[in-house]
Amino acid sequence: MVDLEAARTTFAESVGRYRGNRLASKAALATKARDHRGRNPVALGLADATGHALDAFDGFVRAINAKQTGSSIGRLAGLAIEGRL
Repeated sequence: MVDLEAARTTFAESVGRYRGNRLASKAALATKARDHRGRNPVALGLADATGHALDAFDGFVRAINAKQTGSSIGRLAGLAIEGRL
């Protein structure tokens, strides 16, 4: 059980580090690994956007090609999926 809690904490810390101000590690722990579907994950900060997998990949490619600095690729891909990039 100790190993499981350590893995959960490490995961939440990683989420907090890589999601930046969109989802802190404490908030990630508070989700208690619930399944979030639809727009809810975006509102919670778990995702930048939701959409079809092919649209997400296309957004990722556009984000890479845009070569904008100061933004994460995930955030740029989310903007691309939403049509704002």
